[in-house]
Amino acid sequence: MAQAKVIVMLKKEVSDVQGVTIQQTMQKLDHAEVAKIRVGKYFEIELNGDGLTKDQLKQKLEDICENVLSNTVVEEYQYELLD
Repeated sequence: MAQAKVIVMLKKEVSDVQGVTIQQTMQKLDHAEVAKIRVGKYFEIELNGDGLTKDQLKQKLEDICENVLSNTVVEEYQYELLD
C-alpha cells in the first residue's frame, strides 16, 4: 500500500476570494499581523500499488491530480509519494 499527500492551490495569478475574505475577518478580529491568506485543499491518499513500480504509481497520482482533484486551468498541485 502506497501513501501520498497532495496539496492543490489556486495559481498565484488567480484571485483567491476565500483567502481574501478570511484575511479580512482576521483583521476584524484584531489579527492585523496576518497580511495574506491563500486557501487550498489537502488530500491524503492510499494507493493499492501491488505490482506497480514507483514511476507507475507517480503516473497514476499525476492522472488523479490532473483529472479529479484539481482544475488545472486555475489550480496547481504538488504531491509527495511516501514509501
